[in-house]
Amino acid sequence: MSGTAPGFGTDATFGGLLRELRKAKGWSLRELAAEVRYDHGYLGKLERGQKPPTPEAARACDRALNGEGRLLAMLAARPAQLPPVVSGFVGRSTELDTIRNVLRRDSPAGAPPVLLVSGPPGSGKTTLALKAAHDTAALYPDGQLYVDLRGYGPATSTPLRTDTALEEFLRALDVSHMPRSLAEKTALYRSILSHKRMLIVLDNAADLASVQPLLPASSSCATLLTSRTDLAGLTLRHAGDRITLGRMSLMESLALLRTVLGRRVDREYSAARALVDLCGRLPLAVRIAAQRAAGALPQPLTDLVNELGEEHRRLDALSLAGDESLAMRAVISWSYQKLEPEAAVVFRHLAAHRGPDLSVAAAAALVGASVRHTRPLLRTLASHHLIEPISYDRFRLHDLLRAFAASHHDQDDVSSSRADAAVRLVRWYLRSMRQASQALAPHTASGCPAFRDEALGEHETFTDDTAALAWCDAETGNLVPVIVLALEVGQADVAWQLALATRPWLDVRQQRISDALGILNAGVSAARHAHNSAAWARLEILRGNVLRVNGELDTAAHAYTTAVSTLRNSDTTHGLPEALLGVALIALEHATVASDTASVGANGQSEPLDPDSSSTELTSAREAAREALRLFLWHDDRRGAAEAMSVLADSDRVDDSTVGDPDRAHKQLTAALRMIENLDRAHPTRGNIHVRLSELLFSRGEFDAALQHVRSAVVAYRAAQDRFGVADARVREAEICQRLGNTTAMRAALSEAWQLYVEVLDVRATAIGRRLQATTPRSVQSTDVSLAEPPLKPGAGGSTGVELRRRATDSPSPSASTCP
Repeated sequence: MSGTAPGFGTDATFGGLLRELRKAKGWSLRELAAEVRYDHGYLGKLERGQKPPTPEAARACDRALNGEGRLLAMLAARPAQLPPVVSGFVGRSTELDTIRNVLRRDSPAGAPPVLLVSGPPGSGKTTLALKAAHDTAALYPDGQLYVDLRGYGPATSTPLRTDTALEEFLRALDVSHMPRSLAEKTALYRSILSHKRMLIVLDNAADLASVQPLLPASSSCATLLTSRTDLAGLTLRHAGDRITLGRMSLMESLALLRTVLGRRVDREYSAARALVDLCGRLPLAVRIAAQRAAGALPQPLTDLVNELGEEHRRLDALSLAGDESLAMRAVISWSYQKLEPEAAVVFRHLAAHRGPDLSVAAAAALVGASVRHTRPLLRTLASHHLIEPISYDRFRLHDLLRAFAASHHDQDDVSSSRADAAVRLVRWYLRSMRQASQALAPHTASGCPAFRDEALGEHETFTDDTAALAWCDAETGNLVPVIVLALEVGQADVAWQLALATRPWLDVRQQRISDALGILNAGVSAARHAHNSAAWARLEILRGNVLRVNGELDTAAHAYTTAVSTLRNSDTTHGLPEALLGVALIALEHATVASDTASVGANGQSEPLDPDSSSTELTSAREAAREALRLFLWHDDRRGAAEAMSVLADSDRVDDSTVGDPDRAHKQLTAALRMIENLDRAHPTRGNIHVRLSELLFSRGEFDAALQHVRSAVVAYRAAQDRFGVADARVREAEICQRLGNTTAMRAALSEAWQLYVEVLDVRATAIGRRLQATTPRSVQSTDVSLAEPPLKPGAGGSTGVELRRRATDSPSPSASTCP
C-alpha cells in the first residue's frame, strides 16, 4: 500500500499540512531539512504519508514553518490503540506474510483493503492479527484504531454495540460533538477517514452486521478483522480477503512450547511431541499446557501427557485458574452457545463418530435425518469453525472440539438418544459397505447374508466400481473406529459383518496391509465377542489372504490354521475348504522358495537347499488341496473345486521331481475349466484359470497357446465386470506379445492396462505408463507426459511392480454357501 492515497495534499493530514506550510514558505525539501536538521528523504516520506511523524519532528517543523503548533496538535490527535503482542510469538509465517502483503499493497480507488482472520476457538486469531498490525503500523502514519467487539465471550459479557464502538473511534479521532443516530456517526467516521491513512482492527466480531458501519470507505485505510465465523457476505460486499487458521504444524507447536519451557522440550522431546498433539496443536491449548508444566511446582511432561490422555479430563486439564479466557472448555463454549438448537444437536451427535473425518451422509445417519436436511447444518458448524471442511462432502472434527461435543452429548442428550445415534451410524456403514462391495465384485453378493441388500435404511449408492472404490478409500480411517463403536453399543454382528464386507476392496488394495489388518483384527474381536466361530474363521481366512499376498507367509499360515482348527471344532464344515486351500497355498509358497533358493557351502560353491524340505511342503500342499477339493464337491461348490484343482496344478508346476508333471498340471487346469463350464460366466474364477494356463504354456515356450488363454482370461474378466482382472491379464498379454515380436498388440494391451489402473487409482499405472512410453516410437508419442505420472492419490493402489501378481481373487474366498 505504497504511494499517495487520494485526498492527500489537504490540511486533513499531517503530510498534507506539512507540504502546504513548506510551499507557503517557498522552501524545497532540502531547504527544510537543512533548517530542522532532518534527512530530506525522511521529510519527503512524512509528506507522502509513508512514515509516522515523531513529536520531535512535528515540533521542529512547526517552529521552522511558523505552523503555530498545528502540526504538533495534529499529531496529538493520532490514535495508536493497538494492544501489545503476546510475548514469544512464533510460527504462522505463511499467514503472517499474507496479511502483511494485503496491508502493504496498493488498492484501487474505492476498494479499501479488508482482511478477515477466522478460525476455531484457541487458534490464535487475535494474536496473529495484532502481530501483523504492529508489523505494518508504520504504513499508516495517521494511526491505528482497535476495538474488541466481544462477539464471543463469557455469558456475563455482552457484545459491544456497534453504536458504542463508533463513539469510541470518533472520540479517538478528536470528535467532541457526537451525532445521535448510527447513520450520522457512520457518515462522520467515514468522512474523517476519507483523507487519512489509518489501520482499523476489529477484533472478535460475531457477524457482518456488527462490523459494516465500522468499515472505512477510503482506499487509503485498511481493515483487519478477526472472528470465529466466516462473516458471510463480507467478501461479496467488500471484496475482502480471508485467512482461515487451523492447527499449527508440529515444528511450530514445539517452538511455541519452547518459548515457555526452553530446553526441557529437547530433553523431554517424546513427551513434548505427545503433549502438543494432545493439545491439537492449537496455540492457546499449547500455551496453557506449557504454563502448567512450568508452574511454581513444575510438572513433568509425561505426567501432563498422561493426564491429557484421558479424553473426558482433557478440557478441564487445559485450563489456568482464575481466568476463563485461559480455559479451553470455556473458550469453546463461547462458540457453542451461539449455535441454533438444531445445529447444536448435530454438533453433539458428531462426537460419536471417532474417525478422522466424516461424510455428510454419515452425519445424516447419526442424526437420523436426510442428507438434504443435514448438509446446511454442517455448513453452519463449518462457518463457526466447529468442524473443518476438507471437501464438498467431508468434514473433520478437531480432537478438543470432539471432547467438548462428547461432554455435552452426555449432559444434554438422554442415553437412549446417544445409543440410537451410534446404532444408526454403524448400520449405515454396513449397508453402504455392502453396496460398495457389490459394485466392486458383483459375483460375491448373491446368496450370502453378510452381503444381502437390506430393503430398509439409508446407505451410499454407487454408479460404478470406481465410485465405490473412491468411497472405500475415503473411509479407510473410519472403519476400525466404527467397528469398535458397533461393539460398544451391542452391535457385534454388525461389527464383524462390516469387516467381512470390506473383502472386495481389500482384494484391490492389496498393499494396504496395515489398514487391512486393522480392520480384520477388529472384526475378529467382534466375531469372538459374538461367539460366532464361522465368522471368526472367515475373518482369519481373509487375514491369511492379506498376509500371504504381502509375503508374511508364517503369520498367514497361522491365520489359516487357526481357521481350520476353529472350524474343525465347530458344528459346521462351511468355510473349512477355503481355510484348507489357504494352508495349501502357503505350503506351495514355501515349496517354491525352497526349490528356488541356494545357499553357499563350505567350499564357496552354490548348493541347493535340502530337497526334502521342498518335497515335504509339496506333500502338505497337495494333501490340504485334495481335502479342500473333496469338501467343495461335497458342498456342490464347483467354483471352489475348480480353485482347488488349480492349486493342485500349481503344485505340479512347482515340483521338479518325477512326481511333478507339467502335462498333468495342464490336464488339471483344463478339467477345472470344464467343471465350471455351465456356471454363470460373470465370475473371475474362469479368468483366473485361463491365466494359470497361460503362465504354464508360456513357461513351456508355447507362446501362441499362452496368448490364446490370456485373451480368454480378458474375456472372462470383462464378463465378470472385473476391471482389475482385465488390467492384470492385459499386462501378461503384453509380455507374451513382446516375446512374439508383435509390438502393436503389445502397446494396445499396455495402453488399456494403463488406462484401467489410472481409473482405479492403482500405483501400478506409473510403471505401466513408463513401459508404454518406452515402447512407443517418438514419431507417434503424445506430448502428454501424464502416461508416466498419472494422477494417483497418496497411498492408493496395489503392487508397485509391473509383473502379474497372483491376485487376491485367487485366494481362498468363502462362497455364498459358507456364510456364517
